[in-house]
Amino acid sequence: MGCQIYESIGVPVQKTLLGTFTVRGKEKVVVACKDFTSPGVVLQDFASLKNQMIDSERNGYGTELTDILYTFEEQTAIDSKLLIDRFWEMFIADALIGNWDRHNGNWGFLYDTQKDTMELAPVYDCGSCLYPQAGETIMEAVLEDEINTTPKGRGMNDKP
Repeated sequence: MGCQIYESIGVPVQKTLLGTFTVRGKEKVVVACKDFTSPGVVLQDFASLKNQMIDSERNGYGTELTDILYTFEEQTAIDSKLLIDRFWEMFIADALIGNWDRHNGNWGFLYDTQKDTMELAPVYDCGSCLYPQAGETIMEAVLEDEINTTPKGRGMNDKP
């Protein structure tokens, strides 16, 4: 669902398809993800690029905004404005869909080994959004609850 939301706002995204799969007699909802690489075109995550720019204890996985912005400006592999724009698009969309798992290792670039060029990869790995581990009871409670819809701005846990 997260990928479809990204696509609806015009951000290039990995193609996904919802389906079901039966495991030990229990049907589960699953997602099939289309591979967006091709022969000679490989995925390079942002963490590996950042690791080339920043001396970090976390090997590129640190989330300090100053280090991320520094990497955007110092790298020469891709237009820094495109990179900055994609970062903030993901930041905002992930906040809206509740994706708590966007880190430097799950967004990045497609590197063409034959042409020695790099472009932004479509957004991928949106599986940790929209309460992915919630059961039907939790989903129903969230969908039925009024969230800041009254003039008083009541929250989820407030009584009417």
